Amino acid sequence: MKRAIFLALGLFFSTLAFAQTYKSGDATLDANLKSITIEANKDLVSFKANVVTTYGTTLDKVNSLFTVGMNAGDVVISFEIMKLTKKPIADVIRVYKASKSKGWGAMAKELGIKPGSKEFHALKDSAGKKKGTITKKKAAPGKPATPEKKTTGSSNGKSNGNGKNK
Repeated sequence: MKRAIFLALGLFFSTLAFAQTYKSGDATLDANLKSITIEANKDLVSFKANVVTTYGTTLDKVNSLFTVGMNAGDVVISFEIMKLTKKPIADVIRVYKASKSKGWGAMAKELGIKPGSKEFHALKDSAGKKKGTITKKKAAPGKPATPEKKTTGSSNGKSNGNGKNK
């Protein structure tokens, strides 16, 4: 029974991610935000921890964005707008609550980022870069982010004679 509930919830949340429209005015930015949401939903705890680290914020602030109805893509674009405009995240949340039906293009404009401006291009570029990094787990200090591929030499398991007893 529990398994059926978890499967239903997982299907519900993945459907929300696919149905999400960001209306930024840029198809690439919208696709990147959707991709961030889909990936983050696989491991939301790690995603939130990465947002805290990436943006130098607190888990409480990250959770407050989810509490007002944002998904992972919304969270990333919110922190990027905050960074570009140097406005507090509370201002971004206020605009989101009042104008989310208009989409991120209108909200970014209201927060001072004009369509086609260098700030808008920076927003677009940063979301594209975050797509591949903010949703992945960070490596522990001194350890690689992905497992290292072990090499074993020749495929037959025999050595080339180096170190062989004579």
